[in-house]
Amino acid sequence: MLLDLLMLIGGLAMLIFGGERLVEGASALAYRWGMSQRMVGLTLVAFGTSAPELFVNLLASWYGQGELTLGNIIGSNIFNILAVMGILALFTHIKVERALVLVEIPLSFMIGIALYLLINDSMWGANEVNMLGRQEGLVLILFFIMFMYTAMFLSRTRRQTSDFEIKVYYPMWRALLYFVGGIILLGLGGELTVKGAVNTALELGVSVYFISVLGIAFGTSLPELVTSIVALTKKLPSMSVANLIGSNIFNVSFILALSAVVRPIKYDPIYNPDLWLFIASTFILWAMGMGLKGKKLELHRTHGVIMLILFSAYITYIFVRELR
Repeated sequence: MLLDLLMLIGGLAMLIFGGERLVEGASALAYRWGMSQRMVGLTLVAFGTSAPELFVNLLASWYGQGELTLGNIIGSNIFNILAVMGILALFTHIKVERALVLVEIPLSFMIGIALYLLINDSMWGANEVNMLGRQEGLVLILFFIMFMYTAMFLSRTRRQTSDFEIKVYYPMWRALLYFVGGIILLGLGGELTVKGAVNTALELGVSVYFISVLGIAFGTSLPELVTSIVALTKKLPSMSVANLIGSNIFNVSFILALSAVVRPIKYDPIYNPDLWLFIASTFILWAMGMGLKGKKLELHRTHGVIMLILFSAYITYIFVRELR
């Protein structure tokens, strides 16, 4: 039991440290390429902070641990919106870029709806067992391609060089070393995390999904939290919000989709409320960003309190569900 917990904690530590190095290396490379703040947040930084989920999920799929895969992704996305965004809004007003409100947040919402429909295929008589198969995974990857194309297109048409403030003056060799080294640490950390989580769940007599939501999802979402806080302290609000939205899109349309391609993921409808909350929280974020009249593009303390209350209710709910 102790060894399994140490594996889980050690794996999460390697994931966080590796993710930080990956983000530093990617940011240094991005600065050299002259990418905008919003584009970096939506792509390189979002991918870097989602890298822990990627490695954990691919290994979980390889070992046939579908519950861990789903719990990690759904839990991470809920944590990103309700907990991370809520904490940030609690302490400062967050201006939301119009393009995020009009394009990326609605796209994240549509991806959530698509995931719900694809994974609950027994509702439509497609299969007797709910499953996210390889074909469904490829459908989600189409959303990812759409997201990347849209992000690059908007970056070209609305290029803003003045908003890029992550000036990391690393030489090219150091940036590449951090980037590659981060990936290696993420791989090793993911291996330890998956094994430690599965063994811990067996020892405690709880579901793997429960461990993946409470332990792995929160652990792998720490890079998003840290990166968003750092972005705000450096007066980069666009990157802060874009990082969280981009990570959520990456998580579902690329990481979960790729995991399903590696090995189809069985799904228990008991977890539908978790999916509903992810979809609803994305819609709530969009509504808050739009404002009552569609003009006020910012989040403030009241929004943060609402988000954190919803997150606390979710944590209470999954505890009660597990005890049944």
